[in-house]
Amino acid sequence: MYASASSPPLLLTVLVSLVAVVPTVYCLFDISRHPDTRQLTAPAWMLICAFGNIFGVIAYVVYGRDANR
Repeated sequence: MYASASSPPLLLTVLVSLVAVVPTVYCLFDISRHPDTRQLTAPAWMLICAFGNIFGVIAYVVYGRDANR
């Protein structure tokens, strides 16, 4: 149907997926190892990181991660 529309290259798709997934996995792992967080509880930060995509990860690093580690 759409002859001029092409799918994105595989490498680009993989890179975008990794940019979205790797920081989220890192934050979830960090929260599970160090449950002492600021502002919210550890389960709340896990939900924010898991479902907030990159904005949730940035919020956790800036506002949730305990500075005493």
